[in-house]
Amino acid sequence: MSDARSSRIEGLHKMTPAERLAAVTCQAGLGNAAVETLAAAGEGQIELADRLVENAISTMSIPVGVATNMVVDGREVLVPMATKEFSVTAAVCNSAKRCRSAGGFVTSTSGPVMAAQIQLLGASDPMLVK
Repeated sequence: MSDARSSRIEGLHKMTPAERLAAVTCQAGLGNAAVETLAAAGEGQIELADRLVENAISTMSIPVGVATNMVVDGREVLVPMATKEFSVTAAVCNSAKRCRSAGGFVTSTSGPVMAAQIQLLGASDPMLVK
């Protein structure tokens, strides 16, 4: 089954959020209801979202929980966590509780570094750039 749609949208990051939404709408074949939902969800917040993430087209509400039991660098802290996975915040709270008796968490940095991992499966030539 061949699909002519592509996830490649040249210059998306240079567009305004409204232009991005239009480009994504066209590329993904979104219907009017989906476009209206995305536009309405971002209303009043899209300017901020555009400063926070690459290629912003809309916003959505995500529950914000608070991780407790945290001691970070000797300081008691509450950590807000925005996630749709209910067990994530509970797992962090549980881990922090277990680490409290050893002093909690200690942070360090070697400077600003960005790292990522990508796994390619079934690629005949992963170095081939199109």
